[in-house]
Amino acid sequence: DSFYQTLDSVNNEGALPCEAVRGSSALWYSGGTISTLIQIYDVALANDIRLEEVKSIDNLHRTVKFQLDAGLDPKLIYKYAKSNNGPMCGENYKNQCHMSGFPATGYEWIKRYVQLFPNHQNTKRINGLADQMANSDNLDLKTRTSLSGMFYGVYPIPFYKKNIVWSSEQEKGWYSNAYIFDTYGEWQRGSPMCLYDTANIQETTKTDETTSIEASDVFDGRYSFDISRYSEDEDELLLLGEGYIEIRNGIMTIAKKGRTLDTGSEDSYDSFKGHIDTDGNIDSSLRIPILWFEGHENYNEGTMQKNLVDLSGNIDGQLQGNWDHYLDVILDLGEKDFTDETAETTKTAETPKVVTSDDDPTVSKV
Repeated sequence: DSFYQTLDSVNNEGALPCEAVRGSSALWYSGGTISTLIQIYDVALANDIRLEEVKSIDNLHRTVKFQLDAGLDPKLIYKYAKSNNGPMCGENYKNQCHMSGFPATGYEWIKRYVQLFPNHQNTKRINGLADQMANSDNLDLKTRTSLSGMFYGVYPIPFYKKNIVWSSEQEKGWYSNAYIFDTYGEWQRGSPMCLYDTANIQETTKTDETTSIEASDVFDGRYSFDISRYSEDEDELLLLGEGYIEIRNGIMTIAKKGRTLDTGSEDSYDSFKGHIDTDGNIDSSLRIPILWFEGHENYNEGTMQKNLVDLSGNIDGQLQGNWDHYLDVILDLGEKDFTDETAETTKTAETPKVVTSDDDPTVSKV
């Protein structure tokens, strides 16, 4: 479902609307979606299913064409990218990642696309551009820079070293001895934004199997928590908010009262689902925005990116999970609250003891 729903979102120009607004990262995330779509196509093919025989995939080829066009002429993405919704390669939306010292970001899918669709016009164009990069004596600097960013890691560097352009000596030192990326590039590790929200997760992941953790009432009660953001590039944890987690018969929820979130609406906490076993092991998930703090020019509750985070750990330690390739979310539980109000709400709760199942799934990143 997510494959076709994402293709259906492609607009008249061939752009992927929810990715194209990502500022300087617009082409990066658009390419990430293309890479993930091709992975889905490959999985279907491995099961003897050709998706184009189920429903047209013309929009895949249209968005590939737009990605190639915008790679050579980034102005095509500007009218979308200027929204600057969660850029990751700098604040200037005109400096797209693949031209700003982050080679091949958004174009790692090229190698597999060419293999899958050898006779398509896009493939003929890609091969022609690669030939120019390898052999031409007449490419201007702008074209060489664009093609260097698009093709690095797709083809071995010796293939096109004649025209390669490095954005800096540092970049040259990092990448000049590298050979070639994996088939799908970094996007084999996680799903880009478009594919988080298009699928009906409850319908597509429902099974009869139970999870390995059986909920237990041993730790029932009310616990304070702090939630923070962590990145290797940031000097310290950045506190995002706080609140209270209530555990009843091993099922965990976040209380409505006393919660704060500085990076988006507190209603995001309503997406929290979790359970705890007799040993205090916790499996939980939360869909939450963490990029921009209130007061930042990019802060807008209505358009904030919310990623689903799988938070796991133990009640005696931290719960931690990946928000994306760079940022983690850490939830610290405090001591149990033994107030009369907590004891009463826990004692009178009539929620039956349950064994959790995938009817209440959590979804990790592609």
